[in-house]
Amino acid sequence: MNLIVNQRFTVRALDASGTRRQNVALHLSLNAPGCRIGGCNVVDSHKPLTRRLCALSECDGDTVDDIEAMQTLLEVRRGGSEICHQGSRTRRAFAVVSGWLLRTRILSDGRRQVLGFVLPGDVINLAWHSNPVVPCNIECLTDATIVDIGALREHVMRSPFNDPVCAAVRSSLAMDDVAMLSSVSRLARQSAYERLALLLLDLRFRLSLVSLADATSFHMPVTQQVLSDALGLSIVHVNRTLMQLRRDGFVQTQQRMLMLPDPEALARLVDYAEPAITDRELPVSTPSNTMRFPRLVSATA
Repeated sequence: MNLIVNQRFTVRALDASGTRRQNVALHLSLNAPGCRIGGCNVVDSHKPLTRRLCALSECDGDTVDDIEAMQTLLEVRRGGSEICHQGSRTRRAFAVVSGWLLRTRILSDGRRQVLGFVLPGDVINLAWHSNPVVPCNIECLTDATIVDIGALREHVMRSPFNDPVCAAVRSSLAMDDVAMLSSVSRLARQSAYERLALLLLDLRFRLSLVSLADATSFHMPVTQQVLSDALGLSIVHVNRTLMQLRRDGFVQTQQRMLMLPDPEALARLVDYAEPAITDRELPVSTPSNTMRFPRLVSATA
């Protein structure tokens, strides 16, 4: 199935200070093999946002095409750069194509709280009101590629409630709400061991929605300092907790790959359950379903 033929993409590369380094317009034929931008193969795979929406909502082929067509302008950002600053105003909305980003707040004394990880398939600044204020900083933890989804936002705002694209976006936003509540309970009531284990299990689940994690492992470019800021723990405490998880056989690391040899046992130990927003089974629960594009549901099913 061809998605968009001869779609025009403009790729902007910015350095850590936000200065544009290059602005290159590319005409990509999606029949051509192997063209990659910012780590995302726009020729032979769907973008992560499309994969996430189709994993969380029943999407037919036409809906997939529509979602893909609403993601057009790619921007490459360097690790350490800031996409949005807390308190600023912007109408631009983005989805992450590749790389890891952080939602952060900096306190007056310089302390940083990581409010959450922004992963491929996640959205940034998807606000429905006019002239929205950015609630937190969005920082690039790694080099990242983002794509403008202004067309998707406009489609949702003007479409009827039962529109399939709108339904998919609502499901994704509901999942974000579940993740936020889980984060609050993790920080407020759970031990260091539980906090770290639950975060790792949650990252694995979210990455598996976009086919970036298999049953037991995923790429995790996160330092112990970032984990410290995300979990409200000292670096020393994070290090000790990680060592304990290793000794217990629940975590292994190799370069920037994190392995969870028995995620089901770890989930039982720390009382983790995959987030649920409907009674529909998500296509990421078993090893046979990971690392694939989620199954599409026929319009006549």
